[in-house]
Amino acid sequence: MNGEIDISSTFIARLNKEIDRYVGSSEWRDDKMKLQTMLRDTERERAIEDLTKSANRMRQLGANEANIFKMLKEDYHGQLSDEEIRKYMNETK
Repeated sequence: MNGEIDISSTFIARLNKEIDRYVGSSEWRDDKMKLQTMLRDTERERAIEDLTKSANRMRQLGANEANIFKMLKEDYHGQLSDEEIRKYMNETK
C-alpha cells in the first residue's frame, strides 16, 4: 500500500520465486537471444534504409560514386560490409 511493496506478502514471494525460476531457465536464454536478434535485424534494416536514402541524396547533390561509397563506408562500417554497401548503392541507381 501507499507505493510500498510488502515483501512479506505471499503473492510477492511467489512472484519473486517465479521470476528467479524463469531467469535461470533455458527459456529465458532463448527469449533473450530472440530479442537480441530481432533488435539487430531491426537496426540493420534501418541502416540499409538510411544508406539508400543517403546515397540518393548525395547523387542529387552531384557526388560521384567513389565519394558516395567512401562517405557511406565511414558511416556504416560497423553495420554493413563493403560488399553490402556497394550492393545497396547499386540497387538505388
